Amino acid sequence: MAEQIVMQRKVEGGPPAPANPLMPVAAGRITVGNLELSTIAGAAPPPERDGVDTSGSAAWNGGCKFAAALLEHLVFLPPDCRVLEVGCGCGVAGIAVAERYGAATVLLTDGQPRCLDAAAANFGDAHRPRCSTALLEWGDEAAATAVATAFNPTIVLGADVGYDPGSHAKLIATLKTCVSAGKVAGELADLVLIEEARFRDVSSWLWDSIKQAGFMLVERVDLGGKVAYLRFKLDDQVLV
Repeated sequence: MAEQIVMQRKVEGGPPAPANPLMPVAAGRITVGNLELSTIAGAAPPPERDGVDTSGSAAWNGGCKFAAALLEHLVFLPPDCRVLEVGCGCGVAGIAVAERYGAATVLLTDGQPRCLDAAAANFGDAHRPRCSTALLEWGDEAAATAVATAFNPTIVLGADVGYDPGSHAKLIATLKTCVSAGKVAGELADLVLIEEARFRDVSSWLWDSIKQAGFMLVERVDLGGKVAYLRFKLDDQVLV
């Protein structure tokens, strides 16, 4: 694997962290920059889905920090990027990309149909032509291959997706599949993760697993409130 070179920056700005940074922003409506978005926080899951993970129903601090930094021009993506977001929840991060870059195309994916409905409602007429949704559960490699190959992303985005060590194996497998989808075109997508420092062991397990999967960290931007923007490249030798 090639030597890892990391660019690091620190920026100031964005919404303040919640009182407990390990918890989501549990509000029915949130404002990030000029975006007004709705969540389904507090809504009871449908009876047939009782017991399912409802973490995507709320907006999490990392995604809000990233959205604010992006809209304030503190972090940058290619203006014509094709962004596939995994675990989009109500769509804060992906919709901020569409708001910031008029030439960007965004596909928001999640394993929960209710989250996709909330994200689609948040598009607004201005973003709908360039934003779409797709159902994608982590660990479903056939679905990940089909979704990512059809969309052909240049960036795979995940905001606040590493909070549960029990989901890391399925998450990273899905990330790797989506990043690799552009291989047939000779170009691998970049992986961008927005993560908040949580318990030390959780963060260390996530980064160890990312590294073992063949990803190299090439850029880090500290967004404040223990949130970091992390850009990775996948060593294509691991695909041979």
